[in-house]
Amino acid sequence: MDYWCKEDNIKRLKILRNNRDIKTERLSGTIDSLKKQVLSNPKNYRLKADLAHAYYLNQDVSNAHYQYWQVWDHLQKSPNIQLENYVNNLLSPNLDTTGRSMRRLKTSEYALIAFPLMQEMDIRELLPMDCQDYDLNWSASALAFYDRFEPFKKTLQLLIQKNWRAF
Repeated sequence: MDYWCKEDNIKRLKILRNNRDIKTERLSGTIDSLKKQVLSNPKNYRLKADLAHAYYLNQDVSNAHYQYWQVWDHLQKSPNIQLENYVNNLLSPNLDTTGRSMRRLKTSEYALIAFPLMQEMDIRELLPMDCQDYDLNWSASALAFYDRFEPFKKTLQLLIQKNWRAF
């Protein structure tokens, strides 16, 4: 299946596998083990980086991003060069700059709204949801709506300006 950030995701996977590979058949068990360890050691940000890495390799980007964001947020508040180097060597966030990237994540609605709220509410994991990015019918429908809405919006703005002057 093709989708807008497929090449970026493949590039991320290659980088992460080069950094530290986890065989596909071991990913599920590794993720389960790391989740338990993180639950027991919630302030261990190396474990959270390891969990993010495993989630990325499993192509569970939303949960990977959530774990990465927790580490990144912690480093913003409490700089730690050893942890930062560990994260840079494991996840290579400076190389993940396009598509649904770690760099883009820092200023996204997830980083600014969803993840802090999840942390506050002690929500540990995102469940799969309907992502419209890969739904070609939805994308076509949204584009058709946009193509019709933009001229309507311009017409409406002109009418408002014209009628506003009448007052």
